[in-house]
Amino acid sequence: YFFFFLIFFLPLQADVLELQKKNKDHKHPRRFQQVNCGAKNCVFIRTTLEDPLPLSVAIMDDIIENQKRRTKRLLRMIPVQKTCKAFHEDIEKAVEKLAQSYFKKESKTFYVVIKIRNNNSVTREQLTTSLIKIIENANSKNTPDLKYPEVVLNVDVIKKICCLSFLPEYFTKYAKYNLGILADKTKESVTKDDEICKGNLEEKEANNSEVQKQELRSTLNESKNVNDTNADAM
Repeated sequence: YFFFFLIFFLPLQADVLELQKKNKDHKHPRRFQQVNCGAKNCVFIRTTLEDPLPLSVAIMDDIIENQKRRTKRLLRMIPVQKTCKAFHEDIEKAVEKLAQSYFKKESKTFYVVIKIRNNNSVTREQLTTSLIKIIENANSKNTPDLKYPEVVLNVDVIKKICCLSFLPEYFTKYAKYNLGILADKTKESVTKDDEICKGNLEEKEANNSEVQKQELRSTLNESKNVNDTNADAM
């Protein structure tokens, strides 16, 4: 299991070397340990926790309650519940297993967020279509929601690895798991650096989000047309 961290300011090379040296000197597995992922502005933290989601939620709840930033450079913290190879078949199998466990007791409205970095073998449109069907099959009462889903399936493809997690209240209470926004919810202004970072990120994400919503609408319409055709045939 891993934490997936996205930051905008890379640490100094000396800091990285120091962390790597400490990791080599420490023979026993640590509860939290940095792992090199090879992608810019991203840091993996491996943990021995069975599920990192409760800890992430507790941290975000604390930030919301106290309105205090706990980090300087960390923008977003995403818990990763499952990893697999970055191929369509592997991702589908991993999501199917995760979905069967997650939706076993109750159904939810859902949305799929897919981000692909440094990988040309995975196509977002094809993956979105297959993952929607998998989640719907996991519980017949699961329904897609483009605005306020109860849970988001977060799919992060980084090079040859895919990170998966079901994230509750992603667009609502926890503001896409953006720690800076959570800390500034009741404030009228933020620092200049934060404003620049957030502006760039939000503009990029708004474009990506709109593309994904259009793909999701198209997928849902195609599915509806197929169902209507089958009904007419019967």
